[in-house]
Amino acid sequence: MIDKIIVSKKEDGTTYVYHPLNNKLFKVDNNKDNDIKRIKKPNQASENIMKSPPFPIFSFLPMDENDTCNRSQQRIIICLTHQCNFRCDYCIYGGNYREHGYRYHSNDSITFEIAALALIDILNDSLKCKRSLNFCFYGGEPLLEKALLTDIVNFIESNFNDIDYNYTITTNGSLLDTLTIEFLIKHNFFTYISIDGHPDNHNKHRKTVSGIDTFDDIFYNIKNIYLQNPAYFINNVYYNLTYNADTDFYQLISFLSENQTYFPPSKIILSSVLKSNGSLFGDTNLTLSEIVVRSVDRLTGNKFKTQDMSDKEKYELEIGKKILFPKLSFLYNNLSVKKICNGFVHLNGCCVPGKDVLFVDIDGKYYYCQSITSYGNCIGDAFKGVDNSLIKGIVNKYQSKMLEKCRKCWAVSLCRQCYFTVDINNESVNIDTICDNYRLILLSDLKLYCKVYERDKYFYNKCTDM
Repeated sequence: MIDKIIVSKKEDGTTYVYHPLNNKLFKVDNNKDNDIKRIKKPNQASENIMKSPPFPIFSFLPMDENDTCNRSQQRIIICLTHQCNFRCDYCIYGGNYREHGYRYHSNDSITFEIAALALIDILNDSLKCKRSLNFCFYGGEPLLEKALLTDIVNFIESNFNDIDYNYTITTNGSLLDTLTIEFLIKHNFFTYISIDGHPDNHNKHRKTVSGIDTFDDIFYNIKNIYLQNPAYFINNVYYNLTYNADTDFYQLISFLSENQTYFPPSKIILSSVLKSNGSLFGDTNLTLSEIVVRSVDRLTGNKFKTQDMSDKEKYELEIGKKILFPKLSFLYNNLSVKKICNGFVHLNGCCVPGKDVLFVDIDGKYYYCQSITSYGNCIGDAFKGVDNSLIKGIVNKYQSKMLEKCRKCWAVSLCRQCYFTVDINNESVNIDTICDNYRLILLSDLKLYCKVYERDKYFYNKCTDM
């Protein structure tokens, strides 16, 4: 275990150091170590990092295999079909990732009989655990199975009278005709539309099976939702917007800000497209870095005033915050939190499989995540229910594969990798490469954290108060 990591060093000799054992970030200045675990407490003193004890031998925190009831809500993701009318070049199911073991689009769909069996099993479990449910319909493209979706919703509403629940659907937006929109409104669906912002970038990556551009049809449907029911549009419609190496953020922000009626910043969920090894899809995105730096500049210092900005500048700031905050929030909330206690380490990225999310695939098999179905181990099925021994097996597999690697890794207390990293039946995914890439990303985030701190010690509080 490395006893310290030099995060950044300024010309004046000020150095920022991360200490893995204590999970603390220090500003070392004139032989005085200042713990900056939280930006709102920038000068909290702490122990001298040069006199730290050796890193202890640890094991992973044992999991109670029966601990699958302890949650207020469970997300049930039902895969209606593996079919899709798009072939997005970065989609893990689009055929470009077959060498990594991912499934690819096919004409297979779940039957109503299998879906009903799964729902009855889930109903019985939910009544026992007294929790609410979020039913999320997934694909492929789930709206290719509109009739099946209608049957399943009717089944839920006829049988789940004693359970609080709601609906979510993730769609590419191409099949949102007037009748479909009426159906979603009637049943109060939360609708998540995948769209990549500016038409040029969207059409480059998101085409139909026959290679036709898709943006215009989707944007037409979005406008139609707004016209049919503005209140539903405002309260229930969201966007999954992906960015990658060739996304021009200036072009993206110009387009979105000009169409704020349909794309309010609060409804946009930004995510990057990553390769299977954890690196960004393509080369480093320069405009992304520039937007982040400019957002930091605008948010720091005492002269920051949103009223002095143009609408476009305000929109850019909101997008910058959406990129910044996940990075800064995680570090803000996890630095200095003691992760190694009594010889055990708690991992940030690991849930109890099946506890918060249950994915039902088209064959009725249960998985703990929609990302793992291509090559992972299932945790039960619609015919026999969740198998706690299979859950325990996944946890044990992770521990046996990762214990020595994690014990020697400086990033263990800030690691967000989960069972997905090792729960594979495919040797082409290299765990060491995934870990190397994660450490590079984490170091970059720590540098950004220090940069923000240098410019404004109370940056995070200002942002959360806005």
